[in-house]
Amino acid sequence: MLKRLTIPVLITLLVVACQPNPAPVKLSISSRMPAASAANVPVDSVVAVTFNVAIKLATLDDNFTLSQGDTPVDGTVVYDPSTRVATFTPTAPLLNDTVYTATVGAAVESHQGARLGADSKWSFTTASVVIVPSVTSVTIVGGDFSLLPAETETLLVDVVVVDGADAAVEWTSSDDTVATVDASGVVTAVAPGAATITATSTFDNTKSDSVTATVNPSPAVTAVEIDQATPATTVGGTVTLTATVTAVGGADESVTWASAADAVATVDAASGVVTGVASGTVTITATSTFDASVSDTVDVVVAEPLSYTTSAYPTTVGAATIDNVVSILPPAATSPGYGALTYELTSGALPPAFVVDNGVMAPETFEIVLDENTGEIRGSTGWPGVFTGTVTVTDEVGQTADLTFSITGALDFEVYNSEGTATQSTFTYSNTTETVVPGDRIRVSGVDNTLWLPADFASGLVFSLDFTNALPDAGGIVPDDAFLVNASEGVVSLGTALDTQLWSYGLVLDYDGASVTVPLLFEGENYVVP
Repeated sequence: MLKRLTIPVLITLLVVACQPNPAPVKLSISSRMPAASAANVPVDSVVAVTFNVAIKLATLDDNFTLSQGDTPVDGTVVYDPSTRVATFTPTAPLLNDTVYTATVGAAVESHQGARLGADSKWSFTTASVVIVPSVTSVTIVGGDFSLLPAETETLLVDVVVVDGADAAVEWTSSDDTVATVDASGVVTAVAPGAATITATSTFDNTKSDSVTATVNPSPAVTAVEIDQATPATTVGGTVTLTATVTAVGGADESVTWASAADAVATVDAASGVVTGVASGTVTITATSTFDASVSDTVDVVVAEPLSYTTSAYPTTVGAATIDNVVSILPPAATSPGYGALTYELTSGALPPAFVVDNGVMAPETFEIVLDENTGEIRGSTGWPGVFTGTVTVTDEVGQTADLTFSITGALDFEVYNSEGTATQSTFTYSNTTETVVPGDRIRVSGVDNTLWLPADFASGLVFSLDFTNALPDAGGIVPDDAFLVNASEGVVSLGTALDTQLWSYGLVLDYDGASVTVPLLFEGENYVVP
């Protein structure tokens, strides 16, 4: 059964295989766009052909062209297999009123291998140019500009038209309070500010141009202010004045300087440099060179040179309390300009200070100081010796003056009774004498016991008695034993005499090579030699 079926099938297949292939479909162009001999074709048109069967894209390359006479037209070719449409798109619009020829080459081939066989050419004519009146552009000549109030500016406008279009324009201003413009383009400045001036085509209001009209204020100087409030200088010295000028509209900001009294001070008219001539006060004026009605004034003080004569100042200090030892007074009140004076010790030294606290009396401070505000050297006695230095005086003008000083510091003596309860007398450097009994103490620089003095100070003190004035009748006792004084403390501790006679002695204090003798009366008392 199987063999019976196989033989007929084979015979059928052999019959079919021996049949000839059908002939391929002839390739042709079914439609063209634009059509052959078409007229008034838009210049932005594309050229397209539709094939009756699908073609091989590769065969279309370089076989679909467009030309104007012998001149090829640049473009791109695109083929859509689904619609079998090939399109040539020119790179640029075509020329008006021009004949173009499209060509599809004979080598174009279908997928079945059929060729076009011969070039297919057709021509068409583009549309003629239609000229319509129009305004191409509006341009105001000259651009932005500036005016002063009441000034005018005539503007010109360049209007480009086509085919006889009207070249007229309409002028407008964005702000008539700043600047106006008439129908002829004449701009009139009204007030400071900025306004936009516009020219618009009356034929085509989409065409316009604008410029900015800036109205500047009229030149003027509104104020002159001298910068220095309280200027001062000295006789022969200088001070430079400056002024701030408020100006608008580009007005000149310079000033001219003038002095009301050249005998007191002169001023350079251009630079404002004031030169002092004599002590006093002078008014200096700065006047606007643009507007002489605007000015400012300032009073300049001219001071005499700062100087002192020191011959009248005391230089020796000997009292326990020192006030106004050197009083540095300012110059005469008739010489202005100094302002507040300051004083400074610029060389040398004042006596060093020290503090004594004896445990019984309140602490005492001994120093001499310079008051920087008054120039007074004051205080209380301290270290003995000679102290020299320089006090520099400075005024507000910047002048300085130096005063030299020499202060001789001395010691102050007081005598206390033997109980130390009351001061009997104060001794200065005179010949005054007082009665002293054995056991009385000598006060040095306000200290009733030298043991309480600073060690470096007390170590330089040596007390002794001078027996040269009178000798007591000591009944065989040597004079040195009649009355004794502690050499370091200055304490009279022993006295021998036959009776209560008075004898004159000198109390000698030596300090660092210098000595001072104070005369004293010593009262003896009955004393029996053991």
